[in-house]
Amino acid sequence: MNVQGAIGSLIEESGLENILETVYGENTIVHIITGKAVQKALRGHFLVAKCLHRQPIAEMAQTDQPDEL
Repeated sequence: MNVQGAIGSLIEESGLENILETVYGENTIVHIITGKAVQKALRGHFLVAKCLHRQPIAEMAQTDQPDEL
């Protein structure tokens, strides 16, 4: 719980709170940042990491194929 609170103070004002508010409520974000909702924080961090890793992979997968006549 202390470690999660330390991580929360480091990522404060980074925009992660705004991203997590789309999934969790505003009061839950306060508990996540302070380290009181460890399970929700872990799940939220995994969701954000998955989205951040998915974007470059999706861009790499797109190929520009020439139009065939």
